[in-house]
Amino acid sequence: MQKRVFYKKLFTTYIAIILLYTFFIIILFSYKTNELKHTQVDIQNRRFIENVREQIDKKLSITNKLVNQLLINKDIINYSSSKERNYYFLLKARDLLKNTFESFSDLGTYVTIGKPNDSLYVSSIGSVEKDKFFKDMGFNETDKARIIRFLETNSNEQYLTINSLTKYYNYDVKVLSFIASKEFSGGDRLFFFISYIKELLFPVVLSDELGLLLLLEDNKIILEQNRGLPEDTVKALLSYTSNNKFSKSISNNHGYKKDSHKNFDIHIIDSEVMNWKYVFFSYNNTASIIKKLIIQSAIIYLIFIGLGVLLTYMVTKRMYLPVKKILSIFTEDSNGRIDEFTYIEKETSRIKESNVKLKEIIRTNSISLKDKLLKDLLLGIINKDKISAELKNDADELGKKGLTVAILDYTQLEDNKDHLSEEGILSVKAELLTRIKHATEKEFNIHTVELDYNKSALIIEEKTISIIQKQIVFILSEISASLDINIVAFIGSPVDSVYDIFKSYKDAIKIMEFKYVFHQKVAITMEDINKLKIDKYFYPLEVENNLIKYVIQGKEEESKIVLDNILRENFTERKLSKETLSLFIFAITATVNRILQHTGKSIEDIFDDGFITYIELKTYKDIKNLEDKIKDIFCSISTGIKIDMKTQTGTIAERLKNYIHHNYKRDISLVELANQFNLSPGYVSVLFRSSNSMNFKDYLNMYRINKAKEILNGNKSIKIKELSEIIGFNSTNTFIRIFKKYEGISPGKYVDNL
Repeated sequence: MQKRVFYKKLFTTYIAIILLYTFFIIILFSYKTNELKHTQVDIQNRRFIENVREQIDKKLSITNKLVNQLLINKDIINYSSSKERNYYFLLKARDLLKNTFESFSDLGTYVTIGKPNDSLYVSSIGSVEKDKFFKDMGFNETDKARIIRFLETNSNEQYLTINSLTKYYNYDVKVLSFIASKEFSGGDRLFFFISYIKELLFPVVLSDELGLLLLLEDNKIILEQNRGLPEDTVKALLSYTSNNKFSKSISNNHGYKKDSHKNFDIHIIDSEVMNWKYVFFSYNNTASIIKKLIIQSAIIYLIFIGLGVLLTYMVTKRMYLPVKKILSIFTEDSNGRIDEFTYIEKETSRIKESNVKLKEIIRTNSISLKDKLLKDLLLGIINKDKISAELKNDADELGKKGLTVAILDYTQLEDNKDHLSEEGILSVKAELLTRIKHATEKEFNIHTVELDYNKSALIIEEKTISIIQKQIVFILSEISASLDINIVAFIGSPVDSVYDIFKSYKDAIKIMEFKYVFHQKVAITMEDINKLKIDKYFYPLEVENNLIKYVIQGKEEESKIVLDNILRENFTERKLSKETLSLFIFAITATVNRILQHTGKSIEDIFDDGFITYIELKTYKDIKNLEDKIKDIFCSISTGIKIDMKTQTGTIAERLKNYIHHNYKRDISLVELANQFNLSPGYVSVLFRSSNSMNFKDYLNMYRINKAKEILNGNKSIKIKELSEIIGFNSTNTFIRIFKKYEGISPGKYVDNL
């Protein structure tokens, strides 16, 4: 093949490949980008409607609980049972309503009660005649008729929903009222008018998405909130909603369902408290997104084609240079008049024969593979070129079937140091590896490498991840059941050659960083990691609880490690969006508040006056500065708590013990003890254990048993049942069991030994 023909064919082939390859890449890129954007919008809108449900349902639940508490209050019962108007009972009911609902003014809720035989209704701000109440509430004639008809039906545990417009601090406000009829056991009935101000009922949810938010009851609109849509669009959507019944949301999808109407997506979710549906209409921007992607794709395609043509010309010209050089060395014809490919084929055959001979030489001189070689290859310390000829054949044989690296994490063994010696831990590790090798010898070969005190690496001669995962899950589950310990395996991606096992090892190390995400799994693979949602912050409840526990216990080093892991995962490993970062900051702020709550402290006790954690953290634009600030906050809290514990532990502990000494005859609890000293139960538990070397319950029981022994020493004839009641036990059997626990014998035998 001469030079001109070679150039032409090579150039044409490259251009065709580039055109096709670039076309498919652009199409795939456009499709995936559109899919990703649409998915992100869906996730954001679903999160929005779920947050709306959570916050409104929470307000409704609180109000329902308060109303249910009223029903069992003696003042309300007296008020409802009085046949004639009794102003004393009326005033007591008014004071009860005021005391009950003043503390929950942020709910935007006020409650009015009445009786069938009395036109005077009672609320937290006073009493009012029924007609004036209806007028003040803004009920029209139709509403009045519905209310009167509802009240006359004598229905129980039912409610009627009414929308009205009333005055609130000289402003017109929309009010949603529930009229409920409650019947007492004696036949007495009360009417409850539970009213919510619309603007306070709807939550302030972080979302920039335009749309229409609706509350439906039996597919009827009871409230709506326009989030930036034109009025004519809102009217059209309200008309569509009124003329269509939304079916029940999918129960196995947390009550959530998605539908569509014209250029709107409809997000529907069921209330968990009322017979409601929350509906959110949001724009479906698919058409505009596709249009933008087509324009962007066309521009990118043209740029790639231009670069491809230029690159192809340069590559084609350059690729002939080695051929020309070879021809000039081995033949006098260097002007392209000979068939270059025939010459290359001959040279390739000669090189192949040389390689076969070389492999034969290596095979005849090979020795067994050493552990050091395996570890060096695993850590990437040594490569193929640095392996001696004696070891190279063993390495080649090991990688013939492909290899996969799995890392065993023994962290839980470290947590059992109180029960196992270091020698015992090493013995358990050796037993684990022996069992794993024995259980898998029929399926594949395994080579072990000790990495450090907490980890071992398994080099598995198998590439099928499903087979490896199945075997490891079976073995580790069996070990967990027999030895009562949980060992986790992190399985890297398979590789074709032993010289690439460091890649599989790096994958396994990467997977280890997600071990708290998959705390229920015993064998985690890269496929599990790939299934994680991209835009979601990492802050599991277990991790947060550990952080709070270490901080309030004054364990600075442990809390620093947990916090560093949280910040590294969210700020380094994950690229959080602005909205998700805001949610993560809010979660961190909530943790700070929980810690301060546990310790009975305010923000001002730890930080300067006026310091507002969430607002200040939101002002940081640089991730590194934000990370440093969060670390400073937790460091300050830990230092403050540690100093406070040193200064107060002795004093508070004595007061706690004195309270027990004076009240041990009652059924006191840790919660009661904490409330008595205005502290959280968790903080009291820590203080108690640190000063007494035992928990609250053990101390209380031990004190009671000592008191029982004093009484028995002075009065041997006292009955066991009477004695158990004297020292605060509700059950005789419980007293006998606790007595035997601390004294080793029953109270009866104790008396016999006196």
